Amino acid sequence: MLRTLMNDGTRDLRLEYSGHTLSVPDRLAIRLLDRAYDLEVILEFQIYPACDLIKRRVILKNGSNQAVKLEQVLSGSVVLPGDQGEFHLTQLTGAHLLETQLERQPVRTGRQIIEGRQLYTGHAANPFFALDSAGANGQGATETEGQVWFGGLEWSGNWKIVVEQLNSPEKIVRVCAGINDFDFSWQLEPDESFETPWLVLGYSNKGFGQASRNLHHCQLEHVLPGKFASQLRPVLYNSWEAVGFEVNEVSQLELARKVARLGIELFVVDDGWFGQRHSDQARRLVAQPREVSPGAGPAN
Repeated sequence: MLRTLMNDGTRDLRLEYSGHTLSVPDRLAIRLLDRAYDLEVILEFQIYPACDLIKRRVILKNGSNQAVKLEQVLSGSVVLPGDQGEFHLTQLTGAHLLETQLERQPVRTGRQIIEGRQLYTGHAANPFFALDSAGANGQGATETEGQVWFGGLEWSGNWKIVVEQLNSPEKIVRVCAGINDFDFSWQLEPDESFETPWLVLGYSNKGFGQASRNLHHCQLEHVLPGKFASQLRPVLYNSWEAVGFEVNEVSQLELARKVARLGIELFVVDDGWFGQRHSDQARRLVAQPREVSPGAGPAN
């Protein structure tokens, strides 16, 4: 979950408990310290009792006079109770016009990794997981019945979720998640700190439906700005249907004036406003060709 490289080549950490603090309502920070390298690791927990959810993250602070290279820093892990029978893993995948597709598969001994490497999250890579046990009926949870352990990352970059079933009679399963360590490296300079994204975790004994309601409740109460949480969303107009990729200032202003007279409250300038984006086949940014003199080698 945490992999570092010290300036002298050392990779091991010897973390010892150095204290804890209770701050804002229902937040706990447990401080661990490697005294040899003066590297502090803070395990931070935030509880939302009304939503039956808990969040956790890791904060690293470099108190030494030398840089520390971070090669992996995940947000947290959770170990599920043993002797629950077979588990199933549910994840969300999809594509344009085929968003949020449910995929459910049995958990086997070893590691199963779901991840996103596209530098952003979305329908193709959603940092969410749910694990349900087979239970007495052998079929697993439904919308209204059964045990579900679930979680997600508050993160919009590369991510990774690892589900591992240990080779044990109890079929113990653990999950860890955070920033993807693929192509990741961070130089933590002296007196600097590094914070991982929050990992949200929850449990439901009333099926997937209760898990969804707990997450939605948390979004309304703790994520959305207060003045919008209980209001109807503004009526939105999207420019795509009117102009497609032909986006320019004149057409967009004309559309905005027209839809404003109809009572539209929010105007969205859609695809086609950036770079050389003139079709579905065009990339977001298109490099302009340049001349290369003979013998100069290929252009970078």
